[in-house]
Amino acid sequence: VEHLLNLTKKQREILNREKKSSGTRVKGAAGSGKTLLLAHKAALAALEGKRVLVVCFNITMVNYIKDLVNRLARYYGQQNDNQNCYRNIEVGHYHRLFINKNSSEEEITDEEKNDEKKRRVDNRNDKTPIDVLLIDEGQDFQRAWVDKLLSICRKECEFMFCEDRRQNIYGREEIRREAMPISGRPTELKESFRIPEKTAKLANFLADYTQLEIEDNVESIKPLQGNLFVRNLWFNGTYKESIEALKVDIKNLTKDRNNARADTAILVCSVEDGWEVCKVLNQLSLLYQSTFEPPEENEKVKNICERDSKNFKHEGKKLRRGYKTAFWMQGGRIKISTIHSFKGWELTNILVFFNPDEKQQNEHSTELLYTAITRSQECLTIYNANFLFETFGDVAISKGCIEVHPMYQK
Repeated sequence: VEHLLNLTKKQREILNREKKSSGTRVKGAAGSGKTLLLAHKAALAALEGKRVLVVCFNITMVNYIKDLVNRLARYYGQQNDNQNCYRNIEVGHYHRLFINKNSSEEEITDEEKNDEKKRRVDNRNDKTPIDVLLIDEGQDFQRAWVDKLLSICRKECEFMFCEDRRQNIYGREEIRREAMPISGRPTELKESFRIPEKTAKLANFLADYTQLEIEDNVESIKPLQGNLFVRNLWFNGTYKESIEALKVDIKNLTKDRNNARADTAILVCSVEDGWEVCKVLNQLSLLYQSTFEPPEENEKVKNICERDSKNFKHEGKKLRRGYKTAFWMQGGRIKISTIHSFKGWELTNILVFFNPDEKQQNEHSTELLYTAITRSQECLTIYNANFLFETFGDVAISKGCIEVHPMYQK
């Protein structure tokens, strides 16, 4: 637990200020400690006997946040002879806390959004009004969801809202979020403890190059020794060429005794691309854990539902939700995930097969790539199969923001 107690001066200022005000809005760069800040706030508030609700958007993040919150709550509880204070905290993703029997947890239609208040019912384990509301991944929340959460809080509740607008991969309307019931200017956390200097340079160059005009650049404050083994590579190629380069790298990576398989994650833009990557790992006889079901299970559900497409969509999402919920970073297997489901996580070696579909290209491909880049703690390789980012990759290489992949021939 000791390593979780080293908060920065800015983080401690935010915690102290929160005790004196009804709300705080935190805008933080990737790896700046937003989730850790929320976990400390949750534990300290629970210690005071307050009812705390921690909410995120990403299903795969729930287990991580629960573990973090419980460890800190138990630590503070032992220090203050209140070992059961962790029971005052509930952690969940929004669509588990407010369920709707007629739609999936991850996606709702525009028509359903308009009837938000009538549709969703409180599914919390304890219906006691909330004293402290803490929202992580705020950039993914719709304003109506925030209002719904505030409706189950006490009138004088404490409220902390953390976000990173550069990771707005769902294209939420920021204008509506700006009207949050929080007075004063947002507090900014610009320093990243996790992202190496070279990776921060690439992420900032992407934001500048694509005119992603939001927030200041991320500042890496990772210790010098944490930057010694960093190597970032870029590959431009066709779909087939990118998969082949990825296969060669995985084979070499797993042969190197200095690289633990558990410290490697392969990120993709879609489940379909993920299935292609799974084929590669199966060919190499490598074990892996994914945030989505195998194609065989998907096909089985499809056959059961036969021609009922609506039921297939519902059952398919239910199946996938189980894989997302069970996803955990422990264990010795390679991780395979969509970028969406890996948001909030990080690992030593990140391999990104970047092939956004047409919708992703038109709406938020830059945010998607930015999010993928900032998942890396040490080494990053991007296999770009998308023509829209070919020039960016070449320019980034020429500017020294990333190295050229050995298999990439211009």
